[in-house]
Amino acid sequence: LSLANLFRKARKTNRGHNAVKQRRTHSQGRCATLFMVNRSKIVTALIKKYENGYISKEEAVKSINQNTNNPIEIYDLQNYWRSENLEDFVERITYESLKDWKQIDDKTALKLIEEIQKNWNDISIRERNSEALEKRYAKTSGYMISILNESPREILKRLKEDNTIYL
Repeated sequence: LSLANLFRKARKTNRGHNAVKQRRTHSQGRCATLFMVNRSKIVTALIKKYENGYISKEEAVKSINQNTNNPIEIYDLQNYWRSENLEDFVERITYESLKDWKQIDDKTALKLIEEIQKNWNDISIRERNSEALEKRYAKTSGYMISILNESPREILKRLKEDNTIYL
């Protein structure tokens, strides 16, 4: 199932059509959430088809990668269950990245940090916001997770620090 098929299927219902239409005009908020839910359902269905033996692992990975922002490999598909459940795995690979991460200022950064802390159990919010902040402040992947136990202002201060080692 590709995104084109998603659009075709979503057009059959008024709600789905509105979700697709809104997703084309808005990049964040409620509209992106509706679109993401549809993608999550598609990816979940693909994984279940693979696990039940209806499609091959190669076909499953190819179709999943057409519907996610974060490509996976066969190993990921076969072993995700060792560290997370199906819902968390799907959320982690289908979240929508923030497109305007270069425009993040201090005020926006604080909001994103607070959103991560308030919604810690929501993997898609945690991954989306962490990724955007790490890109904006040129930090390595996983840096945000290591400092999230601090206050939002302290986290912002640490994000702004230049940790580059010059030789």
